[in-house]
Amino acid sequence: MMLNATNETQNLTSPRQLGNNYPNNLRCIWNITAPPGMLVRFTVHTLRTERCCDYLRVRWNTNVLVLRDRRSNIAFVSNAINLYFRTDISITMPGFVASYIVVNNTDGSYIPTPVTTIAPCGFQASVINISQPLNSPGYPGHYSNYLTCNWYLTARPGYFVQFTILQFNTEGCCDRLQIYGSYPYMRRFAGYVTRSTTVVSVNNTMRLYFRSDGSVTRTGFQGYFTETSVAMTTPAPTTTTPPTTQAPCGRNLTATNVSQDFYTPGWSSRYRNNLRCYWYIHARPGWQVYIQVVSVDTESCCDTMRITSTSDSLSNSLTLRGVSSRTLNFISRGNSFFLTFFTDSSVTRRGIHFTYQETRNNQIPTTPVIPNPEPCGTNYEVLSSEQPLRSPNYPNPYLSSRVCVWILTAPQNSRIKLRLSSFSTENCCDTLDITNITNMGVVTLGGDLSSTVYYSSTNMMTLTFRTDDNNDMQGFEFFFSIATGPIPTQRPAVAPTNGNNQQVQLATTSKARILHPVNTGLVFAVAFSIYSLLL
Repeated sequence: MMLNATNETQNLTSPRQLGNNYPNNLRCIWNITAPPGMLVRFTVHTLRTERCCDYLRVRWNTNVLVLRDRRSNIAFVSNAINLYFRTDISITMPGFVASYIVVNNTDGSYIPTPVTTIAPCGFQASVINISQPLNSPGYPGHYSNYLTCNWYLTARPGYFVQFTILQFNTEGCCDRLQIYGSYPYMRRFAGYVTRSTTVVSVNNTMRLYFRSDGSVTRTGFQGYFTETSVAMTTPAPTTTTPPTTQAPCGRNLTATNVSQDFYTPGWSSRYRNNLRCYWYIHARPGWQVYIQVVSVDTESCCDTMRITSTSDSLSNSLTLRGVSSRTLNFISRGNSFFLTFFTDSSVTRRGIHFTYQETRNNQIPTTPVIPNPEPCGTNYEVLSSEQPLRSPNYPNPYLSSRVCVWILTAPQNSRIKLRLSSFSTENCCDTLDITNITNMGVVTLGGDLSSTVYYSSTNMMTLTFRTDDNNDMQGFEFFFSIATGPIPTQRPAVAPTNGNNQQVQLATTSKARILHPVNTGLVFAVAFSIYSLLL
């Protein structure tokens, strides 16, 4: 329907039936226009719809806002307003009451409401050395219900993305901002943040994900992003106790023929309040997922994990809560499990530990292999006998969005021998830096490499493994020990660079390399001279 705004206030309400609720299956469109040189002010006074499925969509200028559930006193100003009201076949509610009127754009007594400059729900942006704003939709007003927003930020190769939160206020239980590609592998913000916080990416990309549910809304967050040449430093472990990597609150997992461990977030100490975590574990088509519950320790009344299997029209589920060390076996009907872990705002405990792997024909694996989980970084004392150092989850694919740091320490006045046995990572984005603790030299490894031997320049060495958020591969296996006999003195050749201007060590034969800084200018000059002589 076409509507013309005038100097008189005109009312607009959703269609109603007996009982004053709107009907089912509505598809209503209104277009409100103002005379040339004037603007329309459209105000939603009250709105009440079914949370999930019925909504009023408002388009003005180049902006779009979807209103649902309970909203009130929201104004829009533009030369034209487009409205779309949709309802489904189930619950009906009172709908909306609104009005519209012509306003003069030059009238100083009228100031457009902040909602006319509502921030977008996600975008892709190139990050430069000038600060750019990134706010939740509606800031400083309230964000909407049922938002799912993604922002993708990319800096130049060799630089990092820095995002600073100036203000943050969301519903603590249910509305959250997650930042991927930062240190640690993911940062989560919810509730009220009392001071500004800066997050720096581990490479030149960062993704921000904001989600809200259907209940309480607040002002959201205000922040800005910029480019930086300084990486977020990774805190080194200060004791010989292996640090515990925080388990993610939800992700996709793949079951293989090797048993893998699963832990709820905070397993080494306690999980947090108000968690809402979702996992999806799947096996190959035609296979099933086998779960063996090892330990359960949650608040029995209120903190629960539900494991659900669905196949065609059949489904079954297992609920874990309370305290139990009794072994439980559970096999999926199809090739997948869906897991939820919800906690309330009171007591917290250790959490839940189980193992999973693939199986067939409803058979419990007779000899499940349960490997010790490889730590994502730790301190090692180097001995005369060889010890293994492997990527997390090896030989299965390593985990995404991680930064792992290993520190090797040998006795004084000795050197470390590091022997590469197997190496396979995503060449562009998942890399391992090998360096002395005093940063006297560095080699960056990536791709598929053959056996190689490295020696440290001192009695200490660090290995830093960084992964992005996709294309996980098998990872690596090293063996380290105290070096004996003569130490080779040759320096490594200059490695080629990948697409991110990172040096990638392409080891093709078994050689020994000393980790020293390389004078790339000198190497280039020598190479150029040899090339000239050959011509």
